[in-house]
Amino acid sequence: MRESITTEIFSIIHMRYADTDFNVASLSDALHVDKSTLFRKCKRYFKQSPHEIIESYRMKKAIELLQVEDIRVKEVAYDIGFDSYEYFSKKFKNYYGICPSAVRA
Repeated sequence: MRESITTEIFSIIHMRYADTDFNVASLSDALHVDKSTLFRKCKRYFKQSPHEIIESYRMKKAIELLQVEDIRVKEVAYDIGFDSYEYFSKKFKNYYGICPSAVRA
């Protein structure tokens, strides 16, 4: 059961992370479970909330894009599902301790 649900969670996140409307409710709908069940399963298997899992996935994608792609930092924010560069920059700095532009320096 564990592999099935964890694989499904990451498969859905991988397909939808760039969607600015993708959130915990979207993930629970795609899995056909209510949010509280999703929260319990995520805490049990990952020791993180669904929101933290989605955010972590987006932050890892941001690092990949910033290190490899030749696109503006602002575009990276939109490419990983943020609709505000300022909010992305704040979340990125909280997550990694540096500004997104510092990754390229």
